[in-house]
Amino acid sequence: MFVPPESLDRLAPCSLLPTYGPSAVTILSPSMQKWSFPAALLLLAATIGGLGFYIFCTYQAFFNSDAAIANILAEDIVRTGSLFPKDWWYVNGDLWVFYKHLLLLPWVLVGENGFFAHGVSVSLSIVATMTLLVLVLRSLGLSGTAAVMGCVIIGLGYSPLYLREVYGEAAYTWYFAFMLAFFLLLKKSGQAVTGRFARTILLAIFLGLLFLVTMENPVRFLVYYVAPFIGSLMAFLYLEQEVVADAGKCGWRELLLPHLPLALASCGVILLGALSHHLVFVGLHNAAGANHAVLVAMQKLPEHVAHSFLGLMNFIGAEWGEEVEMTSLTGITALLKLALYPLVLVLPACYGRRNFHLLNRWQRFFLLLSYLGFALIFFIYSISNLHDNAWAARNNIRYIIPFLMMVLL
Repeated sequence: MFVPPESLDRLAPCSLLPTYGPSAVTILSPSMQKWSFPAALLLLAATIGGLGFYIFCTYQAFFNSDAAIANILAEDIVRTGSLFPKDWWYVNGDLWVFYKHLLLLPWVLVGENGFFAHGVSVSLSIVATMTLLVLVLRSLGLSGTAAVMGCVIIGLGYSPLYLREVYGEAAYTWYFAFMLAFFLLLKKSGQAVTGRFARTILLAIFLGLLFLVTMENPVRFLVYYVAPFIGSLMAFLYLEQEVVADAGKCGWRELLLPHLPLALASCGVILLGALSHHLVFVGLHNAAGANHAVLVAMQKLPEHVAHSFLGLMNFIGAEWGEEVEMTSLTGITALLKLALYPLVLVLPACYGRRNFHLLNRWQRFFLLLSYLGFALIFFIYSISNLHDNAWAARNNIRYIIPFLMMVLL
């Protein structure tokens, strides 16, 4: 698995984000620098407080079987003494290997496996995710203030569906955390300042996590992780041709060969994880689902794609309700949201495009991975039967959550 070389990084010119050019660099005054970090911490505290109220109070009204499934599985694991109870039907070929249900096992043992336990498990997941996010953003060269604001950005309630899926059920939030962990481990293990022992430990953790995520669902792993990574890597290498040429005799072979052992080890671990998934599933009930999605007939594709965009608009909060009077305050607000909310997807791409030459290699790779991953998942969602009507399109759009959160950053 290729890692963008740390030695050829070019540092971003600003502590927060790159600007349009050296002459446009804005240096914060000492007083602003003094108060920016405390102000960001206050915003984060307010955001976490709001999320806590939502998780433990508001979400109780929406606590359904999808959210409670982790509690139920934890109960059955304790009852049967098996991590994979044989009387369950496993949907989409998912094996719950390393998931939030593990956090609920202690609650089952003490007889308190209820809504509060669910809230605590979700809260711990969020804390772990935000911690990883801060570490990733700091490793990318961003300031502490920017790293804290990254947590604020993903913690905002863009829509009721966003809150419910990301901070209520917190299912796909785990995949976002896994992506951050993979990214951080690869970057840290590739740094020249990292000692041999530390690098060995980091790579061992990386390969162990790789095995667990692959074992959970090899098909999902290929779609969510491998395909976006390879696509981003190819785009990254193409865009870096000039930099490689400027390096003199250093060509692509010299850049890629040092990472060949890790790539081979990763392939071996992925195959081992896929084999383990197959062996564990022997004797279990497999309910076909997303793993067996089929292409939508061409004559139905225009409406199907339109429903996909409807789901996306609903997820980012840009969809209005029925019979909204256009000239009313609600109607005007709805039109403003339709005009402004999609900018959350467009502006980062425009900004990154104009400043691409000012980003260091890892920042470029993160940007490419975010948008190419988002485009891939949304494309698959738009041409397959992962949804079959407008209502399903609104709810199943949750598949894009990990990459949407990366785009928001």
